[in-house]
Amino acid sequence: MFIDFSAFTEDSRGNPLERYEFVEMAPEADRLYLRGPAAAAQQVRWIVGKDEIAKRRLDQHERSDWTHCYEIERSAYESLVPTLDLLQTVVLVPCRPPLYSTVALGYYMDPDSHSDSQQWSRTEAGELNYQAKYCQSETAINELVTRLANVARTHHLYSAFGDCVVSVPGHDSNETSLSEQLAARLATALSKPWAKVSNRSESRLEAKSSSSADLDLSHEFVLRDAPPEMRVPIVVDDVLRSGETMRSVAAVLSDAGAKAVLGLAGVRTMRSSR
Repeated sequence: MFIDFSAFTEDSRGNPLERYEFVEMAPEADRLYLRGPAAAAQQVRWIVGKDEIAKRRLDQHERSDWTHCYEIERSAYESLVPTLDLLQTVVLVPCRPPLYSTVALGYYMDPDSHSDSQQWSRTEAGELNYQAKYCQSETAINELVTRLANVARTHHLYSAFGDCVVSVPGHDSNETSLSEQLAARLATALSKPWAKVSNRSESRLEAKSSSSADLDLSHEFVLRDAPPEMRVPIVVDDVLRSGETMRSVAAVLSDAGAKAVLGLAGVRTMRSSR
């Protein structure tokens, strides 16, 4: 019977990369060890390229410390370092195509702040989002944009391939949502085109008012005036809950010709269940 000795337990809501280590193994191939979610390992493979990296099976004694190991050249590893450092400070949210990466600045609530989930306090990113969304704080909005721009500039997938910024629309078409404000300002900060996805109707069901199991947004959105150069758009949302809204927007972009979609959110909500 196979026993998994790994002490790392992946949280289905999202995880940061816990740590990494590069080990020179001359005359053998050098190794990169990762301890973190599958999303982090997948992104490393995409960034380096399949011809420059080879997966190595972890020995039994390595499994308590690491989740993934790759044989990699030092030059390729050095190009990864800024992204690896970033992945330790954000939440990598599980996703599926056409979304190839979804990154949140952090969780909305801190589960370690209280044993009762109803008493959880907001994280730093959560407080910024709260102040921006409900208090219309310009300082908080600008700080969120600064942090989102740092992710987009540092993460190799976003900096090398992201060619425009797209906003997730709010539930009320008559108001400018926080996600639309963030996307517009982020596009300016990155000097990239901004495309707006709109609701087909004046209002729609809020994601938080329904579970992902019964929330159908597949026909809720429409993309108008897509940038002609759009290949890998960066979709921005202020709060990621079930992820269904961002997935639905990504599907609209894919139908409009996007080859891949990258997600970027202010915060990821957290429930007591993992």
